[in-house]
Amino acid sequence: MSSPEPKQSKRDEPGFELNRIWLRFRNPAVERIFVDHTIRRSINFIRAYLIAAVCLYASFGILDSVVGGAALKSMLIIRYAVVSPILVGVFALTFFPVFFRVAQFALAFAVLSAGEGVVAMTAIMGPPFNSHYYAGIVMCTIYGGSLIRLKFHYSVLISIFLVVSYQIACLVNPIPMASYISNNFFLIMATGVGLFSAYIQELYIRRSYVGQRIVEQKNELVSAALAEAVRANKSKSEFLATMSHELRTPLNAIIGFSDIIRRRLFGPMDDEKYTDYAKDIHDSGSHLLSIINDILDLAKAESGKLVLNEHDFDLTETLEACMRMCRGRAEANKVELIFFGGQSEIRALADERLVLQIVANLVTNAIKFTPGGGMVRLYVSATPQKGIVIKITDTGIGIAPENLERVLRPFEQVESSYARSHNGSGLGLPYAKRLAELHGGELKLESELGKGTSVTVTLPASRLVEIRARKVLKEAV
Repeated sequence: MSSPEPKQSKRDEPGFELNRIWLRFRNPAVERIFVDHTIRRSINFIRAYLIAAVCLYASFGILDSVVGGAALKSMLIIRYAVVSPILVGVFALTFFPVFFRVAQFALAFAVLSAGEGVVAMTAIMGPPFNSHYYAGIVMCTIYGGSLIRLKFHYSVLISIFLVVSYQIACLVNPIPMASYISNNFFLIMATGVGLFSAYIQELYIRRSYVGQRIVEQKNELVSAALAEAVRANKSKSEFLATMSHELRTPLNAIIGFSDIIRRRLFGPMDDEKYTDYAKDIHDSGSHLLSIINDILDLAKAESGKLVLNEHDFDLTETLEACMRMCRGRAEANKVELIFFGGQSEIRALADERLVLQIVANLVTNAIKFTPGGGMVRLYVSATPQKGIVIKITDTGIGIAPENLERVLRPFEQVESSYARSHNGSGLGLPYAKRLAELHGGELKLESELGKGTSVTVTLPASRLVEIRARKVLKEAV
């Protein structure tokens, strides 16, 4: 039986869960971003604290000269030839980009070097002053934990290491037992208070960071929602403007021609003009019905009420039927229509009517926006690894890169003199995309302005039943 998931603290926002013992975000990526953010924001303070540390550490050389005795030379070497150059080196490193990658290690090394320098001096000093220098360790731990943005768990480890090192120094250079106990009492208590202060300080900084990030994320969501609302409102306005033309033009034809027939303006009903007007009324009515059907079909698909009627069928045969349906429109537009892939029988498990609708929408769209003399190609292929791939390419007017996302949104059309000369609701691509997604697939659009467009519909491998060579090659459609 799997162990239960740890309960999330009510104070921790999702994604910002905090390990409250070591003060680290449980998500490593969040921790890395926080540390980098904190270091970069505090870099000037870090530099100031490092310079102050160099000055303080160097100034204690005055005390060394008073109490150092025989160990003075060694103490000055530790202070000025070892520790101070390390602090200056870390300070200099802050001016290079590499510092932000190694900041915590560099700062920890600086604090540890300063503390161990004090421990080393304690180990070589003569009595009675060797029992007094432990106070320098307290200064190092407090400085590292509270001032230079060292992470809390590093401060804890360094403090423990320095306290243990002091015990070793006291064994190497013994001090009176009363002083030893007194020194350790104050050292441990002062270090503990310093670490507690560091803990509270870093906890506050981390909580402030989380609050700031949450506000930023919510602002981003609000901005995105506002932009989407503006885009949707613009789409609505454009749709209403388009539909005003799309609906009024055929309605005017229907009303005008039907009125002519009703009033018999050209005399008896056997006049041939009445037949032409009846044809115009029929075509206008069919156009209106097509627009309304597009809107209703997309609304049904978007609302999740479109149910797939899945069955096993020959996809190749369905695509050939689609090409026959579109042949007349292609010839009328003087566009060459070619189908590649008729040599194999691809059996698919899907809704045949909707797959036909996807391909018909894409092919008619390609024909519609391909000038005379152009070419529209339909490809189909299938493999057990990649699934079923249906690709429609054309040599049409193409779409600018900034409009690729736009044309996949309902009711939007790209304005151009060529596009505006064609009727349409702007629902063909969005509806085909939604139908592909209902089948668990995807629709990808690639285009180059003035050179053509390629639309690829991929259905998952689970939709592929089998692939086999056709027994009789059918005539090219």
